[in-house]
Amino acid sequence: MTAEWAIDGSDFYQLLAAAFRYPTRELTDGLCSGAFSADARDCLTGLEVPGAGEICARVERAAARFAPKELYERMRIEYTRLFLIPKKEEIFVYESRFCYPKEADPKDYSMFVSPCALHAEQVYKEAGVRVREGKREPADHMATELEFMAFLCRKTAEALAGSCAGAKSERQEAEEEVLLWRKRREDFEKQHLKRWCLPFFCQVEEKSELEVYQSLAALGKEVSHVFGSSR
Repeated sequence: MTAEWAIDGSDFYQLLAAAFRYPTRELTDGLCSGAFSADARDCLTGLEVPGAGEICARVERAAARFAPKELYERMRIEYTRLFLIPKKEEIFVYESRFCYPKEADPKDYSMFVSPCALHAEQVYKEAGVRVREGKREPADHMATELEFMAFLCRKTAEALAGSCAGAKSERQEAEEEVLLWRKRREDFEKQHLKRWCLPFFCQVEEKSELEVYQSLAALGKEVSHVFGSSR
C-alpha cells in the first residue's frame, strides 16, 4: 500500500459517508455542479477501480436533471422514505437493524445497546475517535462506519509517509504504525462493513425511486475493490 492509495481510499470513504448521511445543501450543490462526481472519479482512478469513469458519469447524469434546491428537497424526501420512517423504512441504515438475527431477542438489539453498535463505539474510542458530544445516534450508522474507514485510511497514509522519512529509528516506529492502522482497518472491515455494506448498497439501488440514490448506491458497491487491498 502507498500513501497515495491510502489518501484516495480515505477521500472515497468520506464521499460515500456524505452521500448516505441525511442530505445537506453542500452535498446537493456538489452533485449538481459535478464536483462530487469529479472527486469520486479521481479517487476511483487512484484506487485502480475498473470502469470508474462510467460509474461517476452515471452519478453526474442523474444529478444534472435537477437544480440544486430541487435536488436537495427530493433527496431529503427520499432519504426519509428509505431510512427514517419508523416501522415503514424500506432499508435499515444501522448495521444492528440491517443484520438483525431473526432468533434474537429484540431487547438485545435496540438502537443504542445492540452488540455491534456497542462494539463499533468501542473500536472508535480505541482508535482515538470520540462520538461528538451530544450526538444521539447509534455508532453503527452506515455513514459513521464509512467515516471511520476514512479516518483509518488517513492515519495509514500519515504513517506510510513517516516510514519514508526521518532517522532509522523514526522510520521503524512509523512502520509499526503502518501495521497497526492497517490491522485496524482490516479488522473493522471484517467485523463490520463487510457484513452488510454491499447488500445495503444493492438494496438502495433496487428500492430507491430517485435515480441519484440509485447511482450513488452503484458507486458505493465499488468498495468491493477497496476491501482488503494491500497496494
